[in-house]
Amino acid sequence: MKWTDEEIEILKQHYDKASTQELSIMLPNRAINQIRDKAHCLKIKLTKILWSDFMAKILVTGAAGYIGSVLVPLLLDKGYHVKVLDLGLFGLQGLDRVKDLIELEVGDIRRATVDDVHGCDAIINLAAFSNDPIADKWPEANMSINRDGVAALAAVAKAYGVPRFIQASSASVYDGLPENPLVTTEEEEVKPERGYALSKYESERVLFRAGLQCPIVVRKGTVYGWSPRMRYDLIVNTMLMSALTTNQITCFCGGVQYRPLISINDVAKMYVRLLEADSDKVSGEIFNVSFGNHQVLEIAFEIQKTLRNHAQLDIDVVVNNDPRVDRSYQIYDKKLFRRIGFEATESIGMVVRSMYDRICCKCMNQDFDNPLYYNIKWIDTALKIANTIPTTTKMCDIFH
Repeated sequence: MKWTDEEIEILKQHYDKASTQELSIMLPNRAINQIRDKAHCLKIKLTKILWSDFMAKILVTGAAGYIGSVLVPLLLDKGYHVKVLDLGLFGLQGLDRVKDLIELEVGDIRRATVDDVHGCDAIINLAAFSNDPIADKWPEANMSINRDGVAALAAVAKAYGVPRFIQASSASVYDGLPENPLVTTEEEEVKPERGYALSKYESERVLFRAGLQCPIVVRKGTVYGWSPRMRYDLIVNTMLMSALTTNQITCFCGGVQYRPLISINDVAKMYVRLLEADSDKVSGEIFNVSFGNHQVLEIAFEIQKTLRNHAQLDIDVVVNNDPRVDRSYQIYDKKLFRRIGFEATESIGMVVRSMYDRICCKCMNQDFDNPLYYNIKWIDTALKIANTIPTTTKMCDIFH
């Protein structure tokens, strides 16, 4: 819905004088967030004190993970109230710097209750196992968390009446389609084969069947960039780690396979934009999100060039032409821009420079052998020391 001239005039004339309640009465078809955004566009001064009690409360599940540890501080900076529901499987230290600003509950989305979503205006579900190795090693646990967890959380959201539910899916659902020179759109019929991709596709299906007011699915490319809960098992981050530890980047399968990629900061901004978008533009929709499709060898050369120019490092790129078949897919990502005007802006080179400065100049996350940076290694380690994991659910209940 577009703002009428009359509504804009009300904002211009009454914003500084009217209370939030009065503005809501004067603009009954506008949510508080939309009024705030329009005021910002009109360059009307926005005071945090005036709006803080009326900002939406967002439930972010899996928020202590790689993406959530970047998203939650951004939501707080935007003035949102944030509630976190996280199992704590990978620890909660990713939220240390904001722990006093959020409502934190350690719990499992598969056992979500109405209390977990009470007072929340939207849910961003990031809770999931997030790569092929884990899904292949523990297929039942993977499907239980990624599909059944979404079903349980969506049912609770439906019962309480949470209006907006954003589900983090993956562009890997396109893996397994026949080779095609064209990039894949959201309308393409997908037939995922491997366990992780299948579980994310199933999560989409159960969400859309839940009968929610505004369900949204995001199929992200592989994410790269620094996070307080750092990971070195994602392709760009892995290549950077390899370059810094061995002065070499190895590309398997000839490096000809394609990956859609997107920076972690762009992902966080994208979630905020989806929270604030008019529901008639996003409800019931699937959105591909990336900063473009890149061949693996291209990624390696970009990191090599960036480290040479930025840090005067001489890195070798080695191509391994092993015969095994690796996944390869490309996505078309313009739908989100057409609907709400969002597009990713952070290039591989830009983010690699930032990560290098954090790692090498600020001495952050230099313990590259720490299993916490590699999801499957950490789970293997955690299973051996299960009693030290800060969670109310025993490890054996998750994986067996």
